[in-house]
Amino acid sequence: MREIEIILDRPRKLRFRIGDLQEFSLAMDHRPIAEIMSRAFMIDPSFIVLGLFYGLRHEDGKITLNKVKNFVDAYVESDKGTYADLTSLLIDAMN
Repeated sequence: MREIEIILDRPRKLRFRIGDLQEFSLAMDHRPIAEIMSRAFMIDPSFIVLGLFYGLRHEDGKITLNKVKNFVDAYVESDKGTYADLTSLLIDAMN
């Protein structure tokens, strides 16, 4: 299991356990993770939001999709990175 650090509201660690990947797949219309990852390079907002949600919930059991959307908006608006950067971080954490 790989952890990737990301700076959102504070330093956080992305990590995907098998259950997280399974639920992520279900949330993305039962698509296999490999297909989801290949779609991600099209900068898919659902991939970013759901990926962060499932990748961060191991450290924050109260995280919500709205909270994740706020993290993404703040990340991009504060020039910490781009949607493409977030996508790359998520893919790294899934490998």
